Amino acid sequence: AFIAPISRESSSAEVSLTATDSGVVSRTVSNESGAYRFPSVPIGRYELRVTASGFKAFVQQGVLVETSQTVRLDITL
Repeated sequence: AFIAPISRESSSAEVSLTATDSGVVSRTVSNESGAYRFPSVPIGRYELRVTASGFKAFVQQGVLVETSQTVRLDITL
């Protein structure tokens, strides 16, 4: 699972998680406090992308998810 806040001035950043091997994309939107979550993420490598109007996109490649792991990525836009 992924869970983390996005530091910025407003909520509703679009967050996508792409499986590197399969190309499967999961999407969510950050809440009013900037937090986002992807529950039940399969084991593998991922690219995390965060976009919000008026901000440069954030991209983190090579994020590794292992068994029973919670991954936390704090992001500043």
